[in-house]
Amino acid sequence: MSPWLEVFGRLHPFVLHLPIGLLAGLAGVEGIALLRRKAASRELTLVLAWLAGVAGGIAAGTGYVLRNEGGYDEATLTWHLRLGIAVGIAGLITAVLRSLRATPRAYRAALLVTLALLVPAGHFGAVLTHGAGFITEPLARRKEPARLDLVDPPDGERAATGIRGADPSGTQAADAPGSQPEARPTYAGGIAAIFASRCASCHGETKHKGGLSLHTPASIMKGSEDGAVIIAGQPDDSELVRRIRLPQDDHDHMPPEGKPQLTPEQIGLIEAWIAAGASFTAEAESPDDSSNAIRAPGQRAPAPDDSHRDEQAESSSSPEPPPPQASAIQALRSALVNVEAVRVGSNRLVVNFAAIAPDLTDSRAEALLAPVTQQVTGLSLARSSVTDDIAELLATMPHLRRLDLRGTALTDAGLGLLGGHAGLEELVLAQTRLTDAAVETLRRLPNLRRVHLWRSGMSQSAVAALGTLRPEMEIITGEEPLAAALEIEPEIKLENTAPIPGAAPDGVDRTELAPVNAKCPVSGKDVDPRYLVVHKGRVIGFCCPNCPKEFWADPARFEAELR
Repeated sequence: MSPWLEVFGRLHPFVLHLPIGLLAGLAGVEGIALLRRKAASRELTLVLAWLAGVAGGIAAGTGYVLRNEGGYDEATLTWHLRLGIAVGIAGLITAVLRSLRATPRAYRAALLVTLALLVPAGHFGAVLTHGAGFITEPLARRKEPARLDLVDPPDGERAATGIRGADPSGTQAADAPGSQPEARPTYAGGIAAIFASRCASCHGETKHKGGLSLHTPASIMKGSEDGAVIIAGQPDDSELVRRIRLPQDDHDHMPPEGKPQLTPEQIGLIEAWIAAGASFTAEAESPDDSSNAIRAPGQRAPAPDDSHRDEQAESSSSPEPPPPQASAIQALRSALVNVEAVRVGSNRLVVNFAAIAPDLTDSRAEALLAPVTQQVTGLSLARSSVTDDIAELLATMPHLRRLDLRGTALTDAGLGLLGGHAGLEELVLAQTRLTDAAVETLRRLPNLRRVHLWRSGMSQSAVAALGTLRPEMEIITGEEPLAAALEIEPEIKLENTAPIPGAAPDGVDRTELAPVNAKCPVSGKDVDPRYLVVHKGRVIGFCCPNCPKEFWADPARFEAELR
């Protein structure tokens, strides 16, 4: 096929929206006219009908050419093609009938038929582009269990949450002494979901560009039109891995630029799965071990740090909370609440209401948090409108470790409800409404290691008393002294040692700066000692700052004046 013809076919996604909009506009005009019991403007409807008919014909033509490139499910493509051509023909018939004054009923009937054909044609087109069930997928997802193993933590939290996983070479990384072996990733336990979320739009059930489909084990092993894309046990030699490793601006990189990209953790999962043999039936070795998370390609397991040692110890000594309900996670995200797993494979959640804080009330927060009280580990209600009423719910969160209530209306009464919480390690109480009585509550929190109290309402003496009662606790008040300067730069002095024009520097004979001429060679006026230049070893004087410019343009021209 001619390259120009291919370009014409690829205009289809752009052109196909024109007849849809024009037909919708024409139907709207006729509908309004029918409600008003007044005939629509013939000139307007005639223009819309012909534009829609011509655009529909062009869309059908481009679609017919585009189908020759292949890469689509044949049955779905055939239906879309037939219905698209039918829409184009019906649209042209509608335009012709509108041109005939004596056939208003036939014209309206043709318009209804065209609109009726447009619906299934658009449906099959959407299936080709996005896959079956694209529109209703969010509703189906509400019924599925939460899949927190695929949640991507924010970049700033990845290092802090200790994300770990498979070494791309297929061998286990050298972890710290006593660490548990990594669990092998499985197809059903994560790989299939990655392919569905990142690859299926181009390599799925209804669309398989390059002859590649990744929606079933059989189609995966079949490979593409160029051969196998996965070589079991050899990720470095697998074409699929080579493509996803390429830079995004590379033409062969997958997924293409502009599509949702795989995260380093997901790439690591795929590589480890292939290195382990690319099995479609193997089960996970340690599905309940929260340490079996995902490590980015080439990344070694990080050494444990003090900030999360206690959290890891708690995770190993207490059971992992049950998975949250998918509907609860969906409700939080639909409300623009940020909710993420603390690390891949964990059911513990970090929840942040920052995006809706100004409008967040106690009742709204309780409705969203009540279904996930067993899973919340970190929670931020900062700068929201919550009051002491929310504290009763917070006290029922057994895994809560960090709580941010800065800028809220919290008082001693609300804080008192948290006094018996055995897990709280960090509290942010800045800009709240506490008094010195809060010292007793903070003292009784057994695992509290850090508390932020600047502008909390507590006096300096109360804060000092808390520090005496709990010397191991880090208390942040915003009044910490500045660190001592390691070095102070000397004062910078600006001075100008350049000689003033017409004046000799110290130790220099003034006669050396005397001009060889008394009259300006350009204007013939007396020389001003402020305007001197050096030319061929001679000092030449001028009457003003403009004359040197003309002199330098052609010095030979003024040689006679300087003799």
